Amino acid sequence: MNNITLVNSTKVPKIDLLLCEIINLLEQSFPNRIRGYYLEGSYANYSAVASSDIDMRVVFKGKLEAEERQQFAQYLESYQQMCSIELGITPDSESALFRIGAVRFQKASLLMYGEDIRAQVPLKPIDSFIRDNMHFQYRLLARIRGNPEVLRFPLDYPDPAGEFYGYDRRPIRADGIIHYGTKDLVLNVLCPATALIALKAKQYVVSKQDCVTQYRRWINDEWTPLIEAVYQQCRCQWNYLVPSDADDRKQLRKLCISALCFENHFLEHYKAYLLTELQHTDDAYKLYTVKRLGQIIYGDRPRRALRHRAVVTVLEKMKNTNNQELKLQIDTTLQHY
Repeated sequence: MNNITLVNSTKVPKIDLLLCEIINLLEQSFPNRIRGYYLEGSYANYSAVASSDIDMRVVFKGKLEAEERQQFAQYLESYQQMCSIELGITPDSESALFRIGAVRFQKASLLMYGEDIRAQVPLKPIDSFIRDNMHFQYRLLARIRGNPEVLRFPLDYPDPAGEFYGYDRRPIRADGIIHYGTKDLVLNVLCPATALIALKAKQYVVSKQDCVTQYRRWINDEWTPLIEAVYQQCRCQWNYLVPSDADDRKQLRKLCISALCFENHFLEHYKAYLLTELQHTDDAYKLYTVKRLGQIIYGDRPRRALRHRAVVTVLEKMKNTNNQELKLQIDTTLQHY
């Protein structure tokens, strides 16, 4: 075993030791292939709670090959089984970072080992940051609902019969014990809030705390109290765990009720964004957007829902395209409408 000396510290000795073990494993598994290890998230900004994940980006030199990505996932899965803390460790490559750019990597990461290339990586353009964040929310909304074939707007609770409506079903690790907690609730409120900050204020957001601060600064609407309460109570006060106190449980239930309303509030904005994306000059963006409109169906019985008729109208007009792949996808999406 090689001796690993960290460039920076998380100020939590057991986390530093764990990072040394992980880095040593990866250095031996991928000799001379990894440029650097960059901590992100709460351990990077010293705001971690007991149930926080370890978020780290491992940057490979040059291009990351598919076989390397698969091996990386296998090593991580094996190590996770022995680890009492949830690991959010993802591989990346220099070539992708130099080509696409990044935001949190430059603005909110902490180099733990290796070479620092952050100054060489371009900042992702704000339009790309907006697009990534607006589209990302679908994954969260679908995952908490069991990844159904389609989502129908307006959304219902993940579990209408549950005490906390299904926002408490994600297993989390805390001190080596598996609990069911509220990380999905936090993500399903703060991530759409991040997307709306980007969309409306053209601002980058790099952390949960940054999201809360910027939402009040740039938007400050009727949803601001929900965003602040979810962050302060679910994350900071209850450490992502479901509280045992009866009054706290009542408060959590209220937050879950409001969370569904906020998800649907975001989806209203997302529909308008998708309709705008359909006007893009690049057919690749159009194709992605048409696919997404086949995954999120606006209106339970859309042909009778005049409020969402704009989606059908725009798609019908686009059928005149010469792009056969796009035309086929339009026909597929329209089957849901």
